[in-house]
Amino acid sequence: MAAPTKTDAKAQWRGTVVEFFVDKKLTIGVCLEAKGERFLILTEGDREISLPESRFLHSAPQALNVQKGRDQLVQALRDIAKRREELRARIALDEVWELIWAESEAYDCSFLAGLVFGEEVTPDHTAAMFRACWDDTIHFSRKGETFVPNPPETVEQLLHQKLRKEERERELTAAAAFVKAVWEGYRPTPKELAARETWIEVLK
Repeated sequence: MAAPTKTDAKAQWRGTVVEFFVDKKLTIGVCLEAKGERFLILTEGDREISLPESRFLHSAPQALNVQKGRDQLVQALRDIAKRREELRARIALDEVWELIWAESEAYDCSFLAGLVFGEEVTPDHTAAMFRACWDDTIHFSRKGETFVPNPPETVEQLLHQKLRKEERERELTAAAAFVKAVWEGYRPTPKELAARETWIEVLK
């Protein structure tokens, strides 16, 4: 989702705030300089890494002044990340989906953010929406740099699968706790054992 052009890359990209994955964790950073086809990034974790443009999921052109000290840049990145997470918490994707599911089109995060916030959309709004849609496994499917609302039957099926998965995880947790208690000396009654036969099956 890169915005700057590659013309005079150093001038275009310097100061751009970008989001990308590092070790499967969504991370925010600022471009310090361009080095050929790669970019030197300072992350919110105070690390410098080299990444190609293809790794960028979201960008906000010339958002930070890289002439500031390193500590200031890192703190600014952490502030941005916090602000975006706070905005993300205000997003109810099920409500967004209800507004647009009938039109099976691909929507960019700027449009979707406008539906939620109803105000001038900033890079923080679009990044928050991108984070929400990226993590969503029910209502939207990613298509390039856009997201498409899933049809109702798909949403219903995925919701059912999610509920069943959560139920199974609760059963596994309870079963593991019961087995641990028995291992540590607890003696269940025959009635308790009979009631927990399904747990034993779950653990097999």
